[in-house]
Amino acid sequence: MYDKAYIKILFNQIYSALIKIKERTENIPYDKIVLIVGNRKRIVDYAVQNQFAGIILTGIKDLSELSTDFSNYNGWVFVSELSTAETLSLAMLSVPAKSIMNTNLPTIKASDDIDIAKFELSKSDLKGLPVIDDMGNLVGLVTRMNFINNVRKKLILVDHNEYMQAVDGAESAEILEIIDHHRLGAIKTKSPIYIYTKPVGSTCTLVYELYKANKVEIDKTIAGLLLAGIMSDTVVLKSPTTTNDDKQASLELSKILGIDYLDFGSEIFSVADNIKVSNPEEVITNDIKIYNEYGFKVGISQIEVVSFSVFYEYKDILKTALLNIKKSNGLDWAMLMVTDIIKGDSLLLTTTFEQAERIIPYKKVEDNLYLLSGVLSRKKQLLPEILRILEELSQSGKRR
Repeated sequence: MYDKAYIKILFNQIYSALIKIKERTENIPYDKIVLIVGNRKRIVDYAVQNQFAGIILTGIKDLSELSTDFSNYNGWVFVSELSTAETLSLAMLSVPAKSIMNTNLPTIKASDDIDIAKFELSKSDLKGLPVIDDMGNLVGLVTRMNFINNVRKKLILVDHNEYMQAVDGAESAEILEIIDHHRLGAIKTKSPIYIYTKPVGSTCTLVYELYKANKVEIDKTIAGLLLAGIMSDTVVLKSPTTTNDDKQASLELSKILGIDYLDFGSEIFSVADNIKVSNPEEVITNDIKIYNEYGFKVGISQIEVVSFSVFYEYKDILKTALLNIKKSNGLDWAMLMVTDIIKGDSLLLTTTFEQAERIIPYKKVEDNLYLLSGVLSRKKQLLPEILRILEELSQSGKRR
């Protein structure tokens, strides 16, 4: 049993707490108050009598412990088994973010250089700033720790060797290697790097050769991916870019898979007709190369089909999409090369560029559409002609 002295001290503490509650709430409307308290009857009764907005009772293991009459209480009661301190901590975490968030914040664009981001953050007293894209959507967060631990990302460029075709931010990364089969651009590195480049039909051939050179076993999944890449790049070994290395790699990879690579290639193209099922702009940007040459910026995309009839069905939609891509990328000239892998011919859909169209060597089918007989390769057959046209325009001083 408790002695009288203890009961008196306990009563005085409760009475003192009740007086403090009355003092602290006298200038606050009762319907705006939420009380967090243990099972202290006089304090809880006071909250009920004055119709506090809510009461959170803490340390309650069993409802039978409560003796307060809530029958005439209009607010809500929440019972917590946790202590008052723990309950209060969780209650603070339950505050809606929108009630405490600041919507007037400086932001950093995803396209901004690191120096700009560092400068914007240095002007702020915040620990970090939101990163947004051109549409205003949140894509990430930059904190001060990002600049303290300013370790350059390491990249290996595969199937390209120019910053324009690389991932965003590649300019500030450390380039370790380049594995490619395209013409070399003007990329600069701070230290010597390993470059493996050969005039083959597919970079997948080079990757396969590196597997062999380093004596790394190739499982069926990797073999299938590499063979699919070779078949796609070389149009089932029909493209003029195809070399004996591509053919040998295809043969060896097909043995790992236990399949015929020609049948495999034909099957890929039979299901790769994505004009019907894809967003038209995605069809074009899925395999687009952008070039800055002779003062002009041009983009050339390529898709393969098994019949031009599919292209003609969606020609107008693709033409509109091509124009949108030209505008969004700031291009002088945008082109879509549609290759019929069965006939071995291509159609070239272009945006309007009158000076270039006057000297383009291909047969005009209609406005902004040309027939490229026997042309399968963008890199080896179409690109040299486009570069020749741009050079001629540059020398004559003609622009858009």
